[in-house]
Amino acid sequence: MSGETDWTCIYCGQLNVNTASCITCGGMPCSLHPSKLINVSSELSTCVYCGAPIFKNSNYCSNCGKALKIGLQRKTPVWEICNIFQETRTKVRYKVMTTDHRYIAKVIGPKGTYIAGKTKWVLFVYSDKKAHDDLDILLKQMINIGFRPVGLYGSHFFEYQLNRQVK
Repeated sequence: MSGETDWTCIYCGQLNVNTASCITCGGMPCSLHPSKLINVSSELSTCVYCGAPIFKNSNYCSNCGKALKIGLQRKTPVWEICNIFQETRTKVRYKVMTTDHRYIAKVIGPKGTYIAGKTKWVLFVYSDKKAHDDLDILLKQMINIGFRPVGLYGSHFFEYQLNRQVK
């Protein structure tokens, strides 16, 4: 086993042994990135998507991660994460302060951050059955569009986390 060099890809986490680029995604260790090498201009090309320097025989761009050859697909799955949280607002009506709340499903993934769903504002009462029913409806909506529950990400009963694989 002597002489083997192993490194972990910073793009996908794959452990690589005696390779110049990642066997899963085509990424390169920082020390081998084309922009850091000298006297290899004959072996370099440019990514057609982002313009970064790449090796001519690369399957994937080490900068943007896109496939450079027709028919290649990433083996590493890409996920979207959905966190459900509670938003509150306080209003004064007729000299009475009230607090309303609603639940929001916020998604973070390769396409950025967006709101995938939210409930209507309801008067905040901690044991309010309507609020729990609204949360159940929002969870079912997220499941119907392909998300799967992962568990709770916080200490509150409504702090659900879901995920789905991006195709």
